[in-house]
Amino acid sequence: MRNLNTMVIVNVIPGFTTKIKTVEELSSLVVYPNLSRSSFYLETSFEGKNRMKIFNMEGKEVFSGMLYRRSQYVDHNLNPGTYLLRLINSQGVLQKKLLKR
Repeated sequence: MRNLNTMVIVNVIPGFTTKIKTVEELSSLVVYPNLSRSSFYLETSFEGKNRMKIFNMEGKEVFSGMLYRRSQYVDHNLNPGTYLLRLINSQGVLQKKLLKR
């Protein structure tokens, strides 16, 4: 079964042919428990400093913070619902759906 949620990164350099890689090949983002109450644990393969942003389904940023380790406990005060968690650094952007009970 094909994963329709796979993001694809395409490097475009004029005059050169580049390889297309999926985000799964480059990095990963794991969030658990993902039906959280007031906190969750985040693990990523991204190295170094990462900016974390959480958006509601209307696209409004409702939470942000910095992550300095590859795994970290995150405490939040979000209303119940569905959110998009975005992790950003110099290696790229990872995104994951976050469910709040």
